[in-house]
Amino acid sequence: MLLAVLFAHSVIRWAVLACAAWAAFSALGGLRGRRAYTRKARVPGVVLAAVADLQLLLGLSMWLWLSPHAITSGGRSHYWTFVHPLAGIAVVALVHVGSVRVRRTLDDAR
Repeated sequence: MLLAVLFAHSVIRWAVLACAAWAAFSALGGLRGRRAYTRKARVPGVVLAAVADLQLLLGLSMWLWLSPHAITSGGRSHYWTFVHPLAGIAVVALVHVGSVRVRRTLDDAR
């Protein structure tokens, strides 16, 4: 089970990076082209948040139960037990905060 979740977590990391690039280039293209922020323009951000959430869920499952570095097993490595999971939580929180801030902005140019 650990190997399957670890493999999925490793593969989805590239999907998160690709979606982040898609969202960034989409936002820059909209800014340069002075396009309106429509429902279609929100798609890259929504997909990024969904993929990042999936990545976080896989990572948390390893952190809490599956991994030998899991917090429940006493955690043998400071990086894998504390730093890596907390960095992942922080990244997903920033993705969601950015998504909410963009949605609540009334002006398309911002």
